Amino acid sequence: MKVGVSGHQDLPPQTRTWVEQAMALFVETHKVTEGLTALAIGTDQMFAGILLGHLIPYVAIVPSARYDSTFSPADAVQYRLLLGKAHGTITLKHAAPTGDAFLDAGRFIVDNADLLLAVWDGKPAQGKGGTADIVLYAQETAKPIFHIDTEHFTTREIG
Repeated sequence: MKVGVSGHQDLPPQTRTWVEQAMALFVETHKVTEGLTALAIGTDQMFAGILLGHLIPYVAIVPSARYDSTFSPADAVQYRLLLGKAHGTITLKHAAPTGDAFLDAGRFIVDNADLLLAVWDGKPAQGKGGTADIVLYAQETAKPIFHIDTEHFTTREIG
């Protein structure tokens, strides 16, 4: 099963630990054969790391040219490391990293995955292309979702 990910970038340490365990359990209990990720800090990079640990390939979906400029210098190092370990890379045609580019990357991930793994608190997106926007798109397209709820520390399948 090809699994795409969308999730929060900033997770408090306790939440981050729980999310990492929940994602690892998901990967171990579902037949994940490939991942799709934009490699944003937080959830996306965590997912890529878990896939690497399980020897499962992933494809990096790069939202735009100059996407790496959205990372701090330290985060850019981790991004480039994970980008280099990707099984493949698809760069969308946006000239700059904007909300439209992030939304298109999320939609591309949903459209090309069998299931969306959503690490989300259930609240509206803080910016265009945020996790809430991607979950809504997945629901509109009837894509199955596995929700790791960072607000209530629960997991559930949707659709």
